[in-house]
Amino acid sequence: MILLFNLGHKRRFGPSTPLTPSQLRMTRIFLWSIAAIVQLIGAVLLVRVESWRDGSLVTSGKVVDHQVHSGNKGGKTYSEVVEFNIADGRVIRFDDPSSSNQPFAKGDIVAVRYQPLDPSDASIDEWHRIWGAPIALLSTGVMFFVVGSFARAPKSPATDVPETSGVA
Repeated sequence: MILLFNLGHKRRFGPSTPLTPSQLRMTRIFLWSIAAIVQLIGAVLLVRVESWRDGSLVTSGKVVDHQVHSGNKGGKTYSEVVEFNIADGRVIRFDDPSSSNQPFAKGDIVAVRYQPLDPSDASIDEWHRIWGAPIALLSTGVMFFVVGSFARAPKSPATDVPETSGVA
């Protein structure tokens, strides 16, 4: 990290001062480490989502309200509050764990995926809501790996070697 951020050192990195081979090696190790960590988290999340999905049931529910969330740049996102009925007749109400700036309208009928042993563990059954986070993490890990793999040290300029003509 010190090589990337150059804390407390007078030398500036940039086009005029290329990375040395050892700095490049450390940068690659850093980027590959980030890639490994992010992909590990994405893989764990992918397995958890697949396990959750395999044990779930699908039914229809109705959007009854929205939760408003403040965005980091002053914008707002919304998560749906959904109600659905389970087999024993109980009405289950849940806040969808994901949010967006284009929510379903109140009264919309949506597919709901839920756990039969814990019906409050539910989500609107859309591909991006269920698989979005693990796919985003795995893709980000791939990006860090590719950037680290294609980092190259600049070619060193050819040194001028005087030609000898053989005549003394």
